[in-house]
Amino acid sequence: MGKIMAETTIEQRAASKKVGALRGLWPFLRPYRLMMITAGLALILTASVSLILPMAVRRVIDNFNAGDLSLVDKYFGAAMLIAAALALGTGIRYYFVTRLGARVVTDIRRALFDRVMGMSPAYFERILTGEVLSRITTDTTLILSVIGSSVSVALRNMLTVLGGMVLMSLTSFKLTGLVLLKPFLPCKQSSHSPTNPSPALILPPCRNNPSSPPKPAWPPAPR
Repeated sequence: MGKIMAETTIEQRAASKKVGALRGLWPFLRPYRLMMITAGLALILTASVSLILPMAVRRVIDNFNAGDLSLVDKYFGAAMLIAAALALGTGIRYYFVTRLGARVVTDIRRALFDRVMGMSPAYFERILTGEVLSRITTDTTLILSVIGSSVSVALRNMLTVLGGMVLMSLTSFKLTGLVLLKPFLPCKQSSHSPTNPSPALILPPCRNNPSSPPKPAWPPAPR
């Protein structure tokens, strides 16, 4: 009997790994839409500022040798303001995302506890007590980690990558195309010497070529 219950519990836990199961969180997220919007705006702000900050630092470094020191002071002040905006946006995002996760998990635990208290005694005869406690504590803690950290970090990284691609395209569309297509380009062997390079050198080198002689081991084995 215990083996059958354990197998049933394992099957139910395996089915809960589907990403689509997270759609059930929307009823708990709906009351905090304003908090979600604020966290999203702060996320966009921090992703944008993190892309602008290197450009400001570049201006400061490029103008160190300029004769007008007031221009360097202006660029340095702008870089400090951008860094302050990044810190402020990161703090706002972290506060609202963490608060959102805590509120949602609190509502889930309250609803789950009310649901468990309303079950019949026969339910607790079929379900292990440890499984019920796991639903109330462990699973809700995992949801808190997803809402309060993982989703925010994933969205921030996606926005940073997309923004970086846009800035690379504005700087050099050809270079951006080479960076994106280089992993898919076929390798090509070149017979040109190092003193006479060819455009084919931009292609990635071939690996595990059977025609090339094996490299000698170093250091040589003692005789």
